Amino acid sequence: MPAPFRPSWSLLGLYAALLAGLLLVAGPLSQIYFSSPLIGWRAPDAVPAAGGELGWDQSPAGLGLVGEARLRLAGWLSSSLLQPDTLKSVLQAALPGRPAVGAGGGRSWVPLSPAHVLRRAFETAGGIQLGRPWTLLASELPAMHLVEMPEDAGPLAVDVLAVLPQWRYEALLAAGRGDLPEEGAGPERPAAPPPDPGEPAVLIYHTHTTEAFLGPVAAGAGVDPNVVGFTADNNLNIVRVGAELARVLEERGTPVLHVSEAFDYQNGLVTRGGAYLRSLQALQNFRDGRPVTDVYPSLRLLVDLHRDAVPRDRVTAAGPDGPFARVLIVVGARDNPRWRSNHCVARHLEALMNRYHPQLSRGIQVRDDARFNQHLPRSAVLLEIGSVENTLEEAVRGARMLGQAIADALDQGLIPQGDAEARCP
Repeated sequence: MPAPFRPSWSLLGLYAALLAGLLLVAGPLSQIYFSSPLIGWRAPDAVPAAGGELGWDQSPAGLGLVGEARLRLAGWLSSSLLQPDTLKSVLQAALPGRPAVGAGGGRSWVPLSPAHVLRRAFETAGGIQLGRPWTLLASELPAMHLVEMPEDAGPLAVDVLAVLPQWRYEALLAAGRGDLPEEGAGPERPAAPPPDPGEPAVLIYHTHTTEAFLGPVAAGAGVDPNVVGFTADNNLNIVRVGAELARVLEERGTPVLHVSEAFDYQNGLVTRGGAYLRSLQALQNFRDGRPVTDVYPSLRLLVDLHRDAVPRDRVTAAGPDGPFARVLIVVGARDNPRWRSNHCVARHLEALMNRYHPQLSRGIQVRDDARFNQHLPRSAVLLEIGSVENTLEEAVRGARMLGQAIADALDQGLIPQGDAEARCP
């Protein structure tokens, strides 16, 4: 009888190393790959002609022979069998548990396969998610549960200009502005907060600072807006919406501290992994090693302002001045002794928002898998205003109504002073 095969420890170690490398590398790379277009390159300071389409058949002037050839090659690959959507369809046929993109960009779900059910069971039992390697680290390293990693919002790190050429990226952002005047171009310019607001009652910051708005064109532009819907230009991202919110509050007599520091952009990359840890460190070491609540004891409400990534029809409503972006209130409950008090604040805000417009609020979402820095000794909420498929103009309209609701809550004493607990309605 032959002896049973017993693999050596070195062989097992090599296998484990290869598996770990696959998890840590293939996961993020696959997310980047499954965001078309397949090939991107940096165009030499070229922009599309006014009114031109956003497709690959656009031929910017001044590219030269080599640039024309590269553009045609990219267009051929985008329309060939090598197109990511084609390969995604092949994978969807082989793995029926994957979500499918239907007509109009909406998602539909095909029947679950036995393999998909087995995978979900494995993930649930192990507390990890395949394809998201940071969950493996979090399950093995006790301190990792304190680092709130990105949710379903694209890869850990993205160089947008490696996915899209410069001119096409700028065209998407311009389309996402809507009819909102540029900074300094009209009365809608938000008043810049003073360097030291004295005794602010509200702190506005943005953990995902580079979140931008691409408008309705995002759904049909041939790109994944969860990958390219970001910009470090504070005139085009969520910081611009935060500035409008601050302006409305200050007009109502509420001093505001608006922090525009980028927590998800480093070395030219959108780096969402660890953004919550960086924003938390900034709040806890705000000035001379002191937390922001010690530097400004007058603070009553901490607002982490984001934009969502759901379909446009879920986050857009008609208003008297035009369509506006709706607001979702998120309360983090994990490892957070203040979550019930924050939930009471959220309920007050929701009621007041609905007085300004019955569709302004998208409701309250309590998350038991994160705390979103809401354990700090003040009332705190995370607000998702609009989506990547809204325009910046629509988000600004929503921010104006949101600002009135927050000011009303402060004036009516519904948000307590200091670290006192809020009372539910």
